[in-house]
Amino acid sequence: MRRRCARRFRYGTGSHAWWPDLITRAEHRRGELQRPGPRRPSWCYGTPGIARAQQLASLALGDRDRQRQAEQALAGCLADDQQLAQLTDASLCHGWAGLIQTVSRAAADALDDELASHLRRLNVRLNKHLDHHGLPDGVGLMDGTAGIHLVRLTDPVNTAITAPWDRCLLLTG
Repeated sequence: MRRRCARRFRYGTGSHAWWPDLITRAEHRRGELQRPGPRRPSWCYGTPGIARAQQLASLALGDRDRQRQAEQALAGCLADDQQLAQLTDASLCHGWAGLIQTVSRAAADALDDELASHLRRLNVRLNKHLDHHGLPDGVGLMDGTAGIHLVRLTDPVNTAITAPWDRCLLLTG
């Protein structure tokens, strides 16, 4: 049952694996997607969030093979400029900040340093986005400035906040 649920809508293998951002009822019944290719790589849906959930499940089950597969999928997403180009905001929910926090948590539990090696570049991309577009108008956690600032303050280089504020995102084990 575990394998069926985890793999039914996973496409590709290794660093080319991805999960869809959503599945329609018709797609679920057919067992296949109508829309090709991975979508926006965000925490709230799509490959990064699902890969982190798979990684956490594998850690709980002691399944290093599944952990490696989840980490490879996330690393592949981070190396794919076409996927990264679909991020259009800085938010925690579905923007650069959420991707960074997801990768940061996944990197801390990873079998190797590959995920961690992407963090500096992701932070540069977040900063460039903010330089070009500015902060969002709202102050909220998910779509506003609060979430962005929390991610920036908990950057692995800047450890100003050590509390696991992101437990509500289910990113921690």
